[in-house]
Amino acid sequence: MIRAVLLIGLISVGGCSRFSADEYLDGQRQLLIQEGKARDYAEGYVDGCATARHLLGDKRFQLQKQISRFEVEPPYARGWEQGAEQCRHRLRPQPSKPRQKAPTVESIEIEKENAAMEAERHRLWDELKK
Repeated sequence: MIRAVLLIGLISVGGCSRFSADEYLDGQRQLLIQEGKARDYAEGYVDGCATARHLLGDKRFQLQKQISRFEVEPPYARGWEQGAEQCRHRLRPQPSKPRQKAPTVESIEIEKENAAMEAERHRLWDELKK
């Protein structure tokens, strides 16, 4: 029950553009710990996620990587890498499709002429093959 309430809180906070980065990271850290993850892993995960969010342009978050822990604490390092990777993929902007211009009367006429010319070429080719 507590996990569900916390998860709902994270979702509602995560969707809001006016949340504190510290509140978000603390909630995410607590959720990971409640799920049975080691504290070192959870701390690495939120540091990696904060770094990814910052690098993707969310300036509410800071670059966070405790080098001394990363080098000697495998759970922190694994958490940092997974947090950075998951947040980077989750938040990466999707490429937008190029916008097509609305057809104009002139472009429609040109398309019709091109289609008619292509049909005439095919007809002539078919006659030549006979």
